[in-house]
Amino acid sequence: MYLPGSLFIVVIVATVFLHKMSLKSVKNTVVDSMKTMVGTVIALGTAVPMVRIFINSGMNGADLMSMPMELATLVANAVGDAWPLVAPFIGALGSFISGSATFSNMMFSLFQFSVADQLQMNEQLVLSLQVLGANAGNMICVLNVVAAASVVGMVGKEGTIIRMTLGPMLFYAIATGGIGWIAIMLL
Repeated sequence: MYLPGSLFIVVIVATVFLHKMSLKSVKNTVVDSMKTMVGTVIALGTAVPMVRIFINSGMNGADLMSMPMELATLVANAVGDAWPLVAPFIGALGSFISGSATFSNMMFSLFQFSVADQLQMNEQLVLSLQVLGANAGNMICVLNVVAAASVVGMVGKEGTIIRMTLGPMLFYAIATGGIGWIAIMLL
């Protein structure tokens, strides 16, 4: 029962009994749901392995640093004290690529912590900018847009949805980065 999918199965079974659904009705509902979820399953099926590879890249026979650590070194040298302005955009990029704020945070938390550590910034504040940026990125997250479009009957209009939500996402990330930069400069 610790898996989120288990709860959905319990709800499905309870719904069948509460609404006294016939076998044919249950079958039709499952088929309709599967058709609706095809795009989401494909997007999620590609995002999860990519996240796992990124996170576990440090486990290699060549004793190379993990991708997040290598990137942190590169970025800390390139961006410097302006990092709080950039951190939310890394979180947003992670959500856009991986499919969720949770995966974004899993992928980039070590990266953000490393950059903050190398730049001698407040690590907790930089990590909170990552989380806020990941939440902003959920607005344009391909997985969420595909799922929402399929639910509301807008399949094929995903690009339009992303274009419409890009402005609010950018505003949110810029405002978050600005507030974070001011907070770090005051600490």
